[in-house]
Amino acid sequence: DQLDRIYDVIKKYDINMAYFNTPNTVISEKIVPEEHGYKVMNKMMGESKEKVMFSEGIDFKEAFKTYGKHILKAICIENDSNKLEDLFKAKEELKKYEDLEVVSSSPSNFEVMNKGTSKGRAVKVLADILNINREEIMCLGDSENDLSMIEFAGLGVAMGNAEEFLKEKADYITDTNENDGVAKAIEKFVLD
Repeated sequence: DQLDRIYDVIKKYDINMAYFNTPNTVISEKIVPEEHGYKVMNKMMGESKEKVMFSEGIDFKEAFKTYGKHILKAICIENDSNKLEDLFKAKEELKKYEDLEVVSSSPSNFEVMNKGTSKGRAVKVLADILNINREEIMCLGDSENDLSMIEFAGLGVAMGNAEEFLKEKADYITDTNENDGVAKAIEKFVLD
């Protein structure tokens, strides 16, 4: 089963932080750091009922029994620069499975989902629902996990700080994230 295969690779390469996500819960065998994006977001939301839940310090095999059919993806993160090679090996091993989609947003992480799950597919589904032609869509990105939407969009825009392969696939390259590249692309292609 997919979850067991992902689990086995996580253990084989002793990945520092691994999470399995359902639509509203982050599952981790370790205590999730307070600077985790969803924990920060939860604090900013105050008393909202829409907070992301955390199931921490739980054995993944036990979590699979409870959450298994609801798990959408796994995220693996390695902050120890000495272990990035192991993270890369784990990613490459998981990419060999034809039923898995494996992408990264930085050299220190990767995500694992069902094959066919991607930002590009999500944009296509939304476009179909809203009856928007792909030629009317602009997508911006800077990492491997953005490639599918850059390729799908009528106008694929790579950030100035994007990985080289993404720049090669894009129709246009804007400024970097730090230099307001998104705003500049919107001004150029949407507001003009």
